[in-house]
Amino acid sequence: MLPDQQFDGPGLVPFSNDPDNFWFKLSKILLTERSPGMLVRRMRWAGDVINDLSDFGVQTSRLTQRLLLRECNTIAIPETDGITYLDRAFNALFGLLNIDLDSFPQLVEHREAFFRSSQARIEKLQKAGASYIGDVAFFRKVFRERTGITVSTIHGVKGAEFDVVIAFGLLEGMVPHFSEVDGVKAASKLLYVVGSRARKHLHLISENARPLGRHRHYSATKVLGACAFDYDDC
Repeated sequence: MLPDQQFDGPGLVPFSNDPDNFWFKLSKILLTERSPGMLVRRMRWAGDVINDLSDFGVQTSRLTQRLLLRECNTIAIPETDGITYLDRAFNALFGLLNIDLDSFPQLVEHREAFFRSSQARIEKLQKAGASYIGDVAFFRKVFRERTGITVSTIHGVKGAEFDVVIAFGLLEGMVPHFSEVDGVKAASKLLYVVGSRARKHLHLISENARPLGRHRHYSATKVLGACAFDYDDC
């Protein structure tokens, strides 16, 4: 339908999108190249990494966002396997920052979980025919400046940003899910996540007359339906 656009999706990445995992956050910096277009984003990621290090008990009083990015930018590892590259890059960076990883068990635990889930995901995708999925070049592709179209879920885009976000299916029973105990709270959180992903344009869609069983139809998410918007006439 859109031959000039590249499509991407949550099932086409070599590791799980776990924005709360420290090593996932650090990977975003190590797998992206410095460029004017990425500076603001990488600075924000660096701030998140430093805050996490502090929470883990690492002394970060002298570690600034620019210093962290500068050290990351100096790391050059001639390795084509993505997992091996990240393993060596993590070690190199912690060496440059003079941080003894073994002194922080929680960081070690997060690291092991990150590599374990990533390796399992890569093996699964390779068995499905994606032989290229473990290459570091494909790892880098995950965090590149996106120019195409990404198809995902609300949970899948947590931590990401896009110029334009179009969310549909914002219907009671879906957002929030019918199993939620506190539907208003759950819907508010999900709408915040999807709404805060857009840098320029946001489109929130609740379809009319979408079938729910044989004789009923979905209704708009109540939290969204209760919102009042002022629109320009032009």
